[in-house]
Amino acid sequence: MPAAFLVVPYARSESDATVLLAQTQLVQSWAGGQRVAARIPGHAGQWVLVRGKVPDGESVTPAAFKLFKARTGIDLGDPQVLSTYGLAAPQEVVLQDRNYTQFTVLYLSGTVTGLEALAAAINANISATSVVDGVFVETAATRTAVAAGRMGPILPPQDGWAAFIVRNVYRGLPPPPLDVVYPTLVKQITARSRQPADIDQVALAALPGGGIDPPPPPPVTTPRLLRLLVDGVEPPSIEGKPYLAIHDREGRATIRAVIDPPSEAAPIEWRGGEEDASRIPALRIVPFGRITRRGEPLTVSATLGETTLTARFVIEPKLLGIKVANAVWNEEIRDWVADYSTDGAPVVITAETAPAAPEAYAYLKWRGSGRLDPDSAGERYLISRDQVTNPDIPIDVEVVVDPGEVT
Repeated sequence: MPAAFLVVPYARSESDATVLLAQTQLVQSWAGGQRVAARIPGHAGQWVLVRGKVPDGESVTPAAFKLFKARTGIDLGDPQVLSTYGLAAPQEVVLQDRNYTQFTVLYLSGTVTGLEALAAAINANISATSVVDGVFVETAATRTAVAAGRMGPILPPQDGWAAFIVRNVYRGLPPPPLDVVYPTLVKQITARSRQPADIDQVALAALPGGGIDPPPPPPVTTPRLLRLLVDGVEPPSIEGKPYLAIHDREGRATIRAVIDPPSEAAPIEWRGGEEDASRIPALRIVPFGRITRRGEPLTVSATLGETTLTARFVIEPKLLGIKVANAVWNEEIRDWVADYSTDGAPVVITAETAPAAPEAYAYLKWRGSGRLDPDSAGERYLISRDQVTNPDIPIDVEVVVDPGEVT
């Protein structure tokens, strides 16, 4: 017995036919009559004919009607329901796909008006969450000429499936570092949104009373690299300058190569950065957990064919605060106070950065009437105590992170 089946309510006219199409969810969150963890259904996001597989030990028609009811809330096994929507008893036809694998189609003949009413009833059930399995977004009575072109693989969003999963499953928050669900969902939605509609097209072509020819395959074109889109960091204020980010162990920038025609599988050669967890060739990430050397931006390049595009990044340290030695904080005047001394140790101001490393201290720029500690890597600043200051005119010292001039 063929394992796969399609349920195809249809209506014929003199020049065309109409079938019931259903749009599949990209991310399913309702199954078994309750909310469930995100899952990616087969043919994610695509318009399809209602489909399923026959469980072992069951007959095709009862199994098909059981699945149809679970996903639409409509019981086609009830003669009264068939009468309500003007549908005839199912005609069971066994067909073959291009690999000679058999599958079964249940054709239910009716009228266009009946199909439109059926689609409206299903959509009402979906909206009211009156279905057992929330696989579909909506259904529509669709002319076969339109249906043939609507079915099949869909394009990814402009910023890619990885960003889509972050927005719609993780509510825009970065997935935890050891989360294994995130890469699995990205991999599944990438593959399942591209599943072919082979048996759907065969079923349309074999529609009782004369089918339609399947649409010709799309022309083969050579992909072109158009631009790089960078997400996760503010764009530079001046075109051509590097992207500026601050050290953050959890932060990262995502670079997406925009390809024409759109493709996430184009053979892009990347240099710099790291592979995204989704392993999608069109994506690259730049973690903010490692800073760049001052004056030496990180360059990430993408090459496709004869085109190479680059994005540059400066990842500077984070200034956490300062520590002061050989002085006491006076809460009343809100200043540090040190005793006068001609031979005592100077006031020592130490900048604390993340990371705490010499390459981070190289970014520090001090302003004041003191001097850098020659025994430090730039993180300590010294103020001599051999002078008496006016209480109204204290010695000001400032330290900032300065990325320097980068061309």
